[in-house]
Order: sequence, then structure tokens, then C-alpha cells
Amino acid sequence: MIESTSMKINFAGDICLQNYRPDDFRLSSSWMGVQQLLNDADYTIANFEGTITEPNWDCVHKIGLPVRRESLEALAVDNFIFNVGNNHFGDFGEKGAKLTIDTFKELGVRWFGYGDRLLDARKPLVLEHENCRIACLSYVDVTTNSDFLARYDSLGVPPLAFPDVLHDIEAIQKNVDYIVVNLHWGIENVFYPTYDQIHMAHAIIDAGVDVIIGHHQHVYQGMEEYGDGVIFYGLGNFIMPDLQYKYQYQDGPILEKKLKQLQENKEAIIAQIDFSPEGFKYKIIPVKQTGNAIPQIANFDEWSIPYAEINEKLLSFIKKKRRQINAVRLHQYRLIYNGRIFQNIYSYPTIDKLSFRALWDSLRKSLI
Repeated sequence: MIESTSMKINFAGDICLQNYRPDDFRLSSSWMGVQQLLNDADYTIANFEGTITEPNWDCVHKIGLPVRRESLEALAVDNFIFNVGNNHFGDFGEKGAKLTIDTFKELGVRWFGYGDRLLDARKPLVLEHENCRIACLSYVDVTTNSDFLARYDSLGVPPLAFPDVLHDIEAIQKNVDYIVVNLHWGIENVFYPTYDQIHMAHAIIDAGVDVIIGHHQHVYQGMEEYGDGVIFYGLGNFIMPDLQYKYQYQDGPILEKKLKQLQENKEAIIAQIDFSPEGFKYKIIPVKQTGNAIPQIANFDEWSIPYAEINEKLLSFIKKKRRQINAVRLHQYRLIYNGRIFQNIYSYPTIDKLSFRALWDSLRKSLI
């Protein structure tokens, strides 16, 4: 733990600890540099994709991400905090979610983005260090195909409903110095956000949020300084091996399938942010996964995707299309769920033709 009046937090992207052995991280030379970076901060917040399961549990209606307890223990980083507000936390239903939370509690791991009812799921995690207080909120867009969204009287993850986001910001902002909103959203394997994402992110910052952390896309999706805040539309995969899962179509046979990660799925950033009573500043740290799906500190020139070009093209687009982006009316693009209104962020296309190659790669992966 650092001795400072500021609070340093590393924000990492998607983590899936499927099939890691206890020594995979401890014996990895590439992990040592990452581990040192994580340990030098007060906290590391990452998106925990999957649930802790028992060996005989199956999920056959979607890509399920089972995680073994020993794989979680293998990380050996004491300051991890997990956002569990995502479309995979309900892969194994209520029993998987509760076993995961129980395991977190036993290991002393903090988490947010899940609750026994809607208001509990939306409850912020408040971090405090010296004179600095930070609230972390979490929301899951319904178009990520989560079937585990919390309702008024039932457990689950918090759905991304724009009016609820505004309500939660207003309820907490007088009691904290900073607000960080985690959004599980966007189109998988696409390097740019949609018009809707950009407009919503701007509206959330305008409401008083300081940092937006996006995940779910499994590739880096650009960043933007806007107003007094900063928006990371998608951090990319921090730890994500080739995935093995079972799938059953209707009443057919249960098939063993594999989802192979492409090179761009192995490259991500860590957003390291120093929060102090005077303000916050951030640093971008590129990482890439090695052959054994263990991340290491990298340079952007080692990436297969053009980090700088993605950012420049995104900012250029926002500048040229600001009128069209601002014309998006969030309340017109919505889905109905349990009597509540949720917006559909995929009503508009992504901003660049490069996205179509990523979409094709995503389709190709699903056929492997």
C-alpha cells in the first residue's frame, strides 16, 4: 500500500480465470512486472467474467465461463476489487453467483455490481484513503445478452437504465470526491463505440461523473477526455485465455466447443489513475498476453492494432459528427424489461469501416 494523500487505482479490463493452475502466475516471468505494478497501487479494479463453480455444473444455453477457486487464488494480488456487473455473472444462475460471492468473502476480495434486488445491485462501492472518497458504480447493458438482470424483488446485476444512472449519481455525489462508472456495453470485437455509446458517455460525464470505465468488447475501443472527465470506452482483455465451453442447441447433443482469442483480443490497457483532493491524473499502461495467456507489460509498437490511430480517428469523428451525436435521443432507443425502460445502445452503427473486419473475425471465431 502506498503512503500518500492520493489514492492510486489501476483499472484493468476483462478477466476470465478459466483453467489456470495455481503456479501459472507465480512461475511466470512476464507476470512479475504486472504484479509489481498492481501491488504498487492502492487498488486494482477489474471486470470478473464468469463465476466460481463446482466441477459437475454445466451451462449449455450460452457460452458459460466457469472458474475454479484455485485459479482465483493463483492471482496472488491482495488489492484486487472485482466488478461483477456483466453478462457472464449469471451463467450458472443463482447458485453460481452466490458461490462466487461466498468465495470472495472467504478470500477477503471486495466486489460490486450485484445484489439481492435492484437497489442492492445498484449500490455503489465507496473507497476511502486519507481525505479522498471514490464511489464506484456498475451497470450492464441489456444488449450484452445478460439473462441475470436484477429486478425490484429479485437478485442479479444492475441493468443500464439511463434514468437510474442519473438517480444514483445524484444520490452519492455529495458524499464523495469522485465517481467512477463501470459500463459493460458495446459490440464485441469492434474497435470503436457506437453513436449511442458516445452520447450516453457524454451525458453521464455531464451529470457529474469523473471517469467511465468500459468493458465487454474484448478489444481496446478508444478513449476520450470530455468536459472534466475521461472516458475509456473499452479497456480490452486483461486476462482471457482460449475459452472452452459446452453448448446445446434446442434438444440436440451437448457439444464441446472452443473460442480462440485473436491477437487483438490479447492486447489491452491498464488505466492507472491517481485521485487526490486537488484533482486526478491518469497514465496509460499497455499490456499484452503471452502464449500462455498471462499478461505482461508491453509497448504500443508491439500491438497488432493501431492504438494511436484508433484514438485519433475516434476524436476526429466526434468533432466532425458532434451535431449528429448530440441529436441521439436516448429515450427513443429503449427496451422494455419487467416494466422498466432500458435504452438500446446498438441503434446506430459503429463509426468506422474497420469495425466490419472485427465483426467478421468474431463470426469466424464462433465457428471454430
